[in-house]
Amino acid sequence: MRTHLFLFCFLSLATVSAQTYTNPVFDRDTPDPSIQRSQDGKFYCYATNCQTRRSSDLVRWTEVRDVFGRPTWNDTTYVKDGEQHTDYYSLWAADVNYFNGRYVMYYASALWGNGSRTGIGVAIGISPYKFADRGRLFRSTEIKVENSIDPVYIEEWDKKYLAWGSFNGIYITELTDDGLQVRDMNNIKRIAGTAFEGAMIHKHGNHYYLFASVGACCEGLRSTYKTVVGRSTSLMGPYLSKDGKPMTNNGYSVLISKNSRWVGPGHNSEILTDDEGQDWILYHAYDANDESKGRVLLLDRLRWDAQGWPYVKGASPSFTEQQAPVFYAKDGARLDYRLTNADFMKSQLTGWTTTKDEQTRLESGLGTPFMPLMHAADGPFSVRQTCTGVANGYYEVLIQGFATHDGPQICVGSVTTHLPDGSLRDNLPTAPDDISRQMLGGDFLQSACGLAVDNNLTIGIQGNLAPGQEVWAGNVRLIRRDRNDSIGQVVQAWYVERTQQVIATADLSADLRQQLLASLANLRDATADNRFSLLTDLHRLLDSLQALSPLSDGIENVRSGENEKMRNRAAVYDLSGRRAAINQPSTPNAPFSRGLYIQDGKVRTMRAKM
Repeated sequence: MRTHLFLFCFLSLATVSAQTYTNPVFDRDTPDPSIQRSQDGKFYCYATNCQTRRSSDLVRWTEVRDVFGRPTWNDTTYVKDGEQHTDYYSLWAADVNYFNGRYVMYYASALWGNGSRTGIGVAIGISPYKFADRGRLFRSTEIKVENSIDPVYIEEWDKKYLAWGSFNGIYITELTDDGLQVRDMNNIKRIAGTAFEGAMIHKHGNHYYLFASVGACCEGLRSTYKTVVGRSTSLMGPYLSKDGKPMTNNGYSVLISKNSRWVGPGHNSEILTDDEGQDWILYHAYDANDESKGRVLLLDRLRWDAQGWPYVKGASPSFTEQQAPVFYAKDGARLDYRLTNADFMKSQLTGWTTTKDEQTRLESGLGTPFMPLMHAADGPFSVRQTCTGVANGYYEVLIQGFATHDGPQICVGSVTTHLPDGSLRDNLPTAPDDISRQMLGGDFLQSACGLAVDNNLTIGIQGNLAPGQEVWAGNVRLIRRDRNDSIGQVVQAWYVERTQQVIATADLSADLRQQLLASLANLRDATADNRFSLLTDLHRLLDSLQALSPLSDGIENVRSGENEKMRNRAAVYDLSGRRAAINQPSTPNAPFSRGLYIQDGKVRTMRAKM
């Protein structure tokens, strides 16, 4: 009995997701769902009339009230047949996104049967559950697209876009940098024909996928709505069906259509990925057992065939018990949503702190659009970002990347891991497109791990590149590894090496030397249960000596000899945690660490008078 209780408690701590589910996942009217994961890890579902639901696992949803009131900017008062009338416009199909450090909602202000005055509005959220209206983005007459509803936000490179439309073509246009205005009302592009509404664009592999809905959405069990898809190698199209018919000519491939239980499945959300890398799609449908509930919320796993096309099993909504999405509370939890620009997509590495010297090339937005790349060459560079409010523990960073020569590093907290020397490969790609394709195939997936202490974790890439040397990097994934002791052992090896170097080279007091030696002795007998605690204590001790530092505080500390092989174990580290040979020319009080300095080939402690 105690064993069963222990296993139950362990599983409860390890995962927050349900193990199975059966549709619907929310059994009340939730039409036109859009999903946003907030910075606290919760999922928020926004539907027509700004009905809002909240979940930790995409399966169990609760209602959230008073998120956003009905905007009134489109309401119209007029006289008809000698009487005054007022049209009150409803809020349809809200789409919420997080960028520039805030939540932004795009919504349709619509009235059934009036496609001319219908328009798109925008609101700003101080949180994912409280928004303030910013008014009209455009009306149908202003943008010259009849029935302008169903907005969806897209980012590519350093640009922001909005796609929208309903049975009068699907269109796309660029937004201003803050996302609150259309950059040019006359610069719009039609990417799909008059058969579609409820568009959503998703990037996967070598293609952009345009998901949409066709048919009658809102006639109960007489609805003919279904979810369809086409794809393109460019965000701007042309989008083609499986048989090659352009979506601008109303070509499409069916993804989800009705069955005996679910009628009118459509207007899908964004594609969401769980902690096991599985993709999921949410959408609405009528329940054949009770259409009075309205369009309820359904969930199904989205799979990809050998040709890269998405599909749902049976091409219709599930109505039997299914395996649920997997979201871990601790070990294995993906924290990508806490990072800004986790795929280096924006041209100036927005969200990352970058440093370089004058001759260094440090840029992003290279390669194909499907795998935006960071590229550095010819000099010292540092790219970093700090996640705050993370739980203390072990963390793993997975990154697509390689260096043409040994030296550049992935940094996770204080721990540094060298990117492998790509020049050892015979087939090392050189053209950005080739690099991108090989990264998409997982050829350069690298792993690095480190320790989060005091609820902060800084991650990044750094190096000092000789002329002709280069570093390429793509998507970044951040994963919590609390119960993975193999990660703990790797982290321990790094701290042990650092401690040994400090003991061998630093001018330490007898007391400090004894404390460090005792820490090493304790770690030799460490178990999985106490390893993290011992490492945290050692981290704080080294940090008190200023023998640990975060990612580079400045390029001036990069030394040309840092990538030389060590002649012996004794070494020192600069402010960015990089290893430097002790036999390089020494300068008293050289700025390798704020509390340590090099003199006569040894690290010495700087003691300030009190």
